[in-house]
Amino acid sequence: MASTLKKGGMKKTSSSKIGEYRLISQCMNTISEQTIYDYYDKDNKVRTTVVEKETKNKQGNFVRLIGSTIKHKEGYPPLVFDAGVFKAHKKFLTSFSSFLPTVQGKEHIHIFDSYAQEKLSKKKIAFCLLKETTKIPEYLRMLPKKFRKCGFNVQQEGKFLGLIEELKKISFAAYDEVLKLKPSPSSVEEFSDYLINEQSKNEHKVFKGFGMAVPSKVQKAFFTLFSERTEFEQ
Repeated sequence: MASTLKKGGMKKTSSSKIGEYRLISQCMNTISEQTIYDYYDKDNKVRTTVVEKETKNKQGNFVRLIGSTIKHKEGYPPLVFDAGVFKAHKKFLTSFSSFLPTVQGKEHIHIFDSYAQEKLSKKKIAFCLLKETTKIPEYLRMLPKKFRKCGFNVQQEGKFLGLIEELKKISFAAYDEVLKLKPSPSSVEEFSDYLINEQSKNEHKVFKGFGMAVPSKVQKAFFTLFSERTEFEQ
């Protein structure tokens, strides 16, 4: 992994992989396999956690996360994006959400949203803003409004891996623009605690809707590995 920013942002450098964690679970008709990778850029003090995950049942339904990511530089809100392909009832769905969940600075919100919207509109990619509660998918409405101050969601019927890669690039570039601004205090742990203690229960219900059995404690273990800070970076 590498980071490159223009004047005012991070210098060009490389991130080193510092951890790799595998979690496999089986409950009733459902198997879930996930690998989480931790990277750390010691020059810019940026941590990045990436997950590859597949949850599937014997009926052929699946939820596949393709490089879902948390990226965080101290003094700034974390970038989080959830990239996935779903198959349920013989239909495919591609979904991508990108946001700064604990952002506080108004300028950070404006820059991230305006940059992302400009690029999405230019590429003619249909999207909705996460703060538009009536327009976002139902599963995203589970997120408290305080975590949806900025960000976007793209959802299309079908399997579009190329689209996911394009949206990742836009998300990273929008975050790079935020990192050019002055720091603003952000409680990263607040979002981690929410994922581990609350979202794990919510996602048990989401998986149940897909006909899958994923206990809350399995999602809790996953979110712990995905969102908690590794001691190496402290």
